Amino acid sequence: MKKEIETKICSCCGKELKLNKFIKNRRLCKVGFRKEYKTSYQSVCKDCRNEKRQNTLKEKGMGLYDNGKLVQIRKKYKKINPNRFLKQTESKLEYLDKHERFVKLLYYDNTWISNYGRPVIKKEDGIYEFVKGKRNKITKEIEYSLRKNIYIKTKKAWGYKQERVSASSLVIQTFIVNYDMKNNTMCWHKDNNIDNNFYKDIYPVTDKQYAAIKEIYDREGTVSEEEILEIVNDIQYKPDDWNPWYWRRSFEGVGYIGDKIDWKKEKAIYRAWANIIQKCYSPKVHKTRPYYKECTVSEEWKNFQNFKIWYKDYKGKIKQDLDKDILFQGNKEYSPETCVYTTHFINTVFEDRGSKTLEETKDGKYKIFMMIMGEERDLGVFDTKEECYEAFEKRKKEFIIKLAEKTKKKDKIPECQYQAMINWEVKAKE
Repeated sequence: MKKEIETKICSCCGKELKLNKFIKNRRLCKVGFRKEYKTSYQSVCKDCRNEKRQNTLKEKGMGLYDNGKLVQIRKKYKKINPNRFLKQTESKLEYLDKHERFVKLLYYDNTWISNYGRPVIKKEDGIYEFVKGKRNKITKEIEYSLRKNIYIKTKKAWGYKQERVSASSLVIQTFIVNYDMKNNTMCWHKDNNIDNNFYKDIYPVTDKQYAAIKEIYDREGTVSEEEILEIVNDIQYKPDDWNPWYWRRSFEGVGYIGDKIDWKKEKAIYRAWANIIQKCYSPKVHKTRPYYKECTVSEEWKNFQNFKIWYKDYKGKIKQDLDKDILFQGNKEYSPETCVYTTHFINTVFEDRGSKTLEETKDGKYKIFMMIMGEERDLGVFDTKEECYEAFEKRKKEFIIKLAEKTKKKDKIPECQYQAMINWEVKAKE
């Protein structure tokens, strides 16, 4: 006969629950001449305790919100690396006006998006052409079918899948700072014109915010950017479970977690996020690694929830390093547009610190070594330092291209990283 499961009544909600729903206490007690542990359970269940804690944090957060100490959302645009722009002399495309710009989408196959929401692909014959879109039957927005480069976790390799994506979402992810990717599931177009995808005329918003903006537009016939931002920052239009306590810049004075963290599942992601925040903004880190003083984190990644979304899409299952300057040489910002996860070996190959050693021989010549993962590779003896540096640049370039081809053949890196490695410019700095 099975033993009956013990239960307890929660003093808060009044429900009779299993004992594993309560926090267990163990206390060492003296019994006669010996000591033994006695077990007891708290009177309030775990769910009620968590709810009470959330309410307490929400009350504290509201006080900070009223004092203007939380993150305030502003209309901001992203800094785009010049290497991502498509030159009109190369594409031979007809632009809408002098303000139209086409930017390379990092994780889509030979695809560029303009700040007006017009995607372009480069075909195998080298010809650029506009992608034809279809209107979504529900949202009525224009959508495009594009090949996206993704990490297939079941195969532990990079590959492509066909994806339908709206013009507005492509413009937002490329040109606009999105403070809350998790909840901003809708887009408001200026004058409610869904065919207008110009980057300055669209706003990533939640469903509540969209409804509030539309109400003003339907009533007044227009809605200003000031009114939109007022709604976006108004607490009554935040998601139902939104807690202002999580929008404090509580980590190194810049980072905020945005929402509750599931520590059992998200501890590794949090550590990766905390690491880049500390690298850029911790005085303690700068004492031992001063080369991070000039580095920054993008506004989007200051929100842990945004970083988590990117991490889950582009981090492989194997142990990898987060690199900020393989995609764009000399980059100093950690952001979804500049970072890539790669193996520790590849990451080390691109480090300038300790990448070479130069020795003078007894007969007045020079010997140079290339350092890879602490291993010295003899590149030969030369008459001058200049010849040594030329040899280093040539051999390092050959090594990087060979490594790129090898890892690409096995589908171990995304296409954007492969292209960056192939085009990498090796500089032999003294």
